[in-house]
Amino acid sequence: MSRVLNEFGIYYARDILHKKVLTCTVRDENEASKALVKSISFHKVCSLKTRGEGLIIM
Repeated sequence: MSRVLNEFGIYYARDILHKKVLTCTVRDENEASKALVKSISFHKVCSLKTRGEGLIIM
């Protein structure tokens, strides 16, 4: 899994089923990714792509 921390220290995950953005503001990259994955664990994640703004779950 690729993770990108943006300049504001926020990790982003986009929920494509409900068209909303999930955010996690923690300092540690691993904790952020765990929180994001936990938030969307009830969805099927087809693929992961990273962009400059943060972690995007596609």
